[in-house]
Amino acid sequence: MELRGECQEIYYNLGRALHQLGLTYAAIHYYKKGLTFPPIIEDGENRFDLTHQLAYNLMIIYKSSGSDALARHIMNRYLVI
Repeated sequence: MELRGECQEIYYNLGRALHQLGLTYAAIHYYKKGLTFPPIIEDGENRFDLTHQLAYNLMIIYKSSGSDALARHIMNRYLVI
């Protein structure tokens, strides 16, 4: 984090790694933290935004743990067009 600074991409990558290792309690923390940051690149032509990926992975964790209300909240807030 020192070279690049805090951004969505760092927290997405940390969350994803922990998620794949089965450490979902830690992955939730990083996915939520990533959702607090704006898109990495946003100019007139390009946009690199991991909000949907962060929210989807967080929703999957909540859904698989039986927290349907939390999964629905994340889906409605970040994934519904």
